[in-house]
Amino acid sequence: MLESIDPTDIHGGLLALTEIGLAYQEAVQDPVTRDQHLRQVPISSLSQASCHLTRSTPTQIFGNLSRVSFDKIRAFRNHLVTAAACRLIASTLTIEEIDAGDATSVPNWRKIVDVGIRHRKEEVQDAAAAAMGTWSRLADCENEINK
Repeated sequence: MLESIDPTDIHGGLLALTEIGLAYQEAVQDPVTRDQHLRQVPISSLSQASCHLTRSTPTQIFGNLSRVSFDKIRAFRNHLVTAAACRLIASTLTIEEIDAGDATSVPNWRKIVDVGIRHRKEEVQDAAAAAMGTWSRLADCENEINK
């Protein structure tokens, strides 16, 4: 879904991943365990309605965002995709991804948030602000705010 040419498919895939990330935020209280789950989620949970979260080969929820072309995220009239990408960042960003710098699993995540903050649609700005909120809770992002 994330590599589809149809923005509706991409939007749906991003929203599904966001909900899985939120489920981990709510279900796992230990921050270390929660971050491990956000970074390594069974692939079966992305394709089965049961969403059993402890089976199969792990993949990253957050890392799946890199499967969506940055051009599609920032494309004109793709505000739903941009907002969904920002919501995914807000629900799955970890300190490890922030600290990874250029070696992060989603090299454009900071640019995605920036595109969202600058977007003309309020819905996208709200989603980007949520991503900034997550980022600021995890690390000092003063340099980004001063840009």
